Amino acid sequence: GEPPRRMPPHAGKPSKFGLQLGSSDKPTRDKAVKALARYLKRAHEIDELELSKLWKALFYCMWHSDKRATQGELADRLAGLVHAVPPQKRLLFAKVFWETMMREWHGIDRLRLDKFYLLQRRALEHALRDLRSRGWEEEAVVGYAQVLSEGPLDTRSPVGLRYFLIDGVIEQLRTQLAEPPANAEDRTLLALVAPFVRLLGRADDTH
Repeated sequence: GEPPRRMPPHAGKPSKFGLQLGSSDKPTRDKAVKALARYLKRAHEIDELELSKLWKALFYCMWHSDKRATQGELADRLAGLVHAVPPQKRLLFAKVFWETMMREWHGIDRLRLDKFYLLQRRALEHALRDLRSRGWEEEAVVGYAQVLSEGPLDTRSPVGLRYFLIDGVIEQLRTQLAEPPANAEDRTLLALVAPFVRLLGRADDTH
């Protein structure tokens, strides 16, 4: 039979990344993020439970990042993991990311809030960059809009998270549309901004 393919450390056991990603030691965290990127490229069958465990670990990876310059670099690397994920799993990757942010939001203290805002800004940027690299394919755009609508832009989402996204999306979208290929159809873009428009139309901020 065919010999087994060599896999990176912990491949096949994604939950085992948790200890390394959540380590307070930066070199350990950095090594784990690189190993995770290699794992994700082959993770064609990864499911929601596995991704939930990974994003919980990545959340604490960000939690332990202290210096501002380090935080910016790490936020970009974590958000950029979406490009390592097989295309058919990228919407699920985004869905689990936003669900993790919603679940953990109220446990983030004031001193750590800025770095998680930064992580979310980078996540939105990389998601839009991915959609652009796929030629603003309607199915993918509509799918991501649904992820946002049913996740961070839903009324069950923390208010601060919802309106942070509204503040950032137009600038991010304008930046991505300025880069080739800039061939997004109007209806496709409308599908992407529709969840934001709906949220602005709601008056109920009691959640």
